[in-house]
Amino acid sequence: MRLVIPYRVIEENTECVKEYDEWYPYADNLEYEFTAEEVDFEYADLEDIVEEYLDDVIEILIKEHKDKLIDALKNYKKRLTQK
Repeated sequence: MRLVIPYRVIEENTECVKEYDEWYPYADNLEYEFTAEEVDFEYADLEDIVEEYLDDVIEILIKEHKDKLIDALKNYKKRLTQK
């Protein structure tokens, strides 16, 4: 997955030095490392990720979260029949 961060966001969230009444980032070629916990996704981004990796998501759900998946599907079916 490719993560794009607008330069404005980087500029606003990095430490800078002031020279001649101007603020400059410490480096021109800045690199950042983020963990998954530090990244916030918008709902549309999550939809795109699930769409792209749906087969992998299903495989993970079946292997590691089978009971929760079955419960969620049963609850979903109940809600559909109640409508």
